[in-house]
Amino acid sequence: MSTDQPAGLDEARTKHEQDVATFGEVLGDVKAMIRTGLAGIEDIARKLAAVIPQVEEGQRNLRVNADTISAYAKHHGEAGVSAPDQLGELLASLDDRERRVYDEARLGAAQAARALGRHAQP
Repeated sequence: MSTDQPAGLDEARTKHEQDVATFGEVLGDVKAMIRTGLAGIEDIARKLAAVIPQVEEGQRNLRVNADTISAYAKHHGEAGVSAPDQLGELLASLDDRERRVYDEARLGAAQAARALGRHAQP
């Protein structure tokens, strides 16, 4: 928008119409940014809420498989296998903000979206 002084009334009207149009474009951009931001957060929230139960189940399955293989191996006088707690290592590596998002995402996509919105920092 311009702050230049127009020379006459017609020029002032023209300049004002240009400023109104420019401001409308800016507001349209703001609306698009808000919609894009919300859609991004909602998409990430859905993905987090879906993947967290899968990784927790995956860690449990690794432990059960390792225990089963180790029991069988021990019965045959051989060395067993281990299942490193990779999920525990991931959780330990998260900072407080990230851990709160993880914990809330366990409760579902809506909680994940709220957590992402609360804990995101510009």
